[in-house]
Amino acid sequence: MLGNVLDLPSEERDLLLRTFDAWVDAGGSPQAASAALFCHPNTVRYRLHRIEACTGRTLKDPSDVAELVTAARAWAQLPHAEQN
Repeated sequence: MLGNVLDLPSEERDLLLRTFDAWVDAGGSPQAASAALFCHPNTVRYRLHRIEACTGRTLKDPSDVAELVTAARAWAQLPHAEQN
């Protein structure tokens, strides 16, 4: 589900997934997510577009968003080699 996001270097992957989580927590508001992440709203939009490009999903489709949220939260619960 997360497509090529998981193939990115861990720093980049984690940044995109943190941005996505912040956007979801902010109710889909790039402005609120940017405040939580201490970056510009356009930076949030750019990162979200990268997620769309890597996953082949659109954040304008509620079912795509639901699937991505589920996948991102499942990924966050899994142990990762670089965290050990």
